[in-house]
Formats: sequence, structure tokens, C-alpha cells
Amino acid sequence: MAGYLAAGAVQLRALTGATTVPAAHAALATAAGHWTLTAAALAGAVALALACIGRLRKGAAPEAGPEAGAGAGPGASPGKAAAGAPVPGAGAAPDHG
Repeated sequence: MAGYLAAGAVQLRALTGATTVPAAHAALATAAGHWTLTAAALAGAVALALACIGRLRKGAAPEAGPEAGAGAGPGASPGKAAAGAPVPGAGAAPDHG
């Protein structure tokens, strides 16, 4: 709602000096361009602030990747499964009981 009011104020201010239709059209086009740049800058600033806040909440630690032991079974050391070492018991004959 506030954005629409601000955009209307910008357009009204642009039209105050226009006396002809072409001048009014040019003034509105210029005001729209300025408003678009302002809105893009504001959206970028908000996105940057949200990204920084999210990174601070995580403690700015590096994200866990394959080296963090993803997929390692119980008892396996954290880095071995990601380093290409065979998983204990892989390829052995299945034990059906």
C-alpha cells in the first residue's frame, strides 16, 4: 500500500511542471524509470540484508559437503566414505539368516 502511495506521489510531482501532453508523457516515463531504479535498489538492499542475517544465524560456518561424512555408516570415520574408501561390508555375500 505504501509503495502505491509513494509511486503516486512521484508521478504527481513529475506532472507538476508538465504543460503539454508530450511533456506529461516524458515526465511520467522519467518518473517511472526513477521509481523502477529506486525499487530495484531497495529490493537488492533487503535481499542482501536477509542473506547476511541468514549467514549470521548459521554462524558463518562452511556448509557440509561430501567431505563432512555424508553417507558414512555407523562406526565409519567421518571423512572416509566421501574420500572414496569402500564402505565396510560392501560387496560381501548377503547374510539372509
